[in-house]
Amino acid sequence: MKFYWACLKREYRLLQEKINSTLIGFDYGLKKIGVSIGNTISGVASPLKILYSKSKIEGFKAAKEEVFFWDPELIVVGFPSHFDGRAHPMANNCKRFARSISFETGKKVRLVDESYTSILSKGMGQDDARAAAIILQVVLDELFYANK
Repeated sequence: MKFYWACLKREYRLLQEKINSTLIGFDYGLKKIGVSIGNTISGVASPLKILYSKSKIEGFKAAKEEVFFWDPELIVVGFPSHFDGRAHPMANNCKRFARSISFETGKKVRLVDESYTSILSKGMGQDDARAAAIILQVVLDELFYANK
């Protein structure tokens, strides 16, 4: 656990060097990708939009455009797993998406457990974008508390 917090503190310091670091979050799906945006000054993640696509390639291109537009220091991608820890069928797709977007944009990517995000975001409108904001908020909260 000590190593985990040391890594978070290091990551936080790197983000703080730029004073106002932007982060972007994705809740990846084959037909819809939720997008959120946040920064290290406010420590708040906000839902941005939902990218609708007919194919993986189309969705990936749209997500890549968002990354180039916002120019974040860090990309956060939700990683699905079952509540009992088993791998979710979408897990490999999310890993592939994260690796590809990191390679194509040259940005750091962090996978974050997205358990419960769909449940928390249901009924709030723009469920996928809100789920992406919840995923991104996890990282912003970790960065904040790692600095304490």
